[in-house]
Amino acid sequence: MIAEEQIQEVAGPILVLYEAKERTKSAVAVEGYLIDDIFEVTVIAKMYGTKPLIHKVLVVGPKLGRLSPQERQTIYPKAEDQEAFYKTKDIEGGIIRLKKREKEKKLKEGALTKELARFKIPTDKIVENKRYQLWVKIESMQRGGVFESFKFELEDFPKFFSQ
Repeated sequence: MIAEEQIQEVAGPILVLYEAKERTKSAVAVEGYLIDDIFEVTVIAKMYGTKPLIHKVLVVGPKLGRLSPQERQTIYPKAEDQEAFYKTKDIEGGIIRLKKREKEKKLKEGALTKELARFKIPTDKIVENKRYQLWVKIESMQRGGVFESFKFELEDFPKFFSQ
């Protein structure tokens, strides 16, 4: 019979973040897993007409400040990354429409860049009921390249460390 402690150790990674955002002709998709105190994030960046460079990936929060990854690794994107990962949610709303509505849309063709970032999260600095975010900054590799910044909310991030 396996003890409860061993079952918890065998449990795999916990999905913390799976989201894609689009701005103008560029988009970023992130998939983040928590393995013990290591936060592993896969970032896929896409720009129309140019290949993007993933400039910065940061975890931001109280007492953490701007936490940089311990390790970054470039991954070659596959064909399924082009299809499966890029359904972004377009949030419509404004002055006239009071309720926001989400619709799913697919990004136009473009070049992909994929990268894996690993963060060692200091568990003693995680504060309950505070806001944590993942910031991703991408840059166009053409001369005079444009920077785009994307911010993703890490909802319920502290609860994963209190268990």
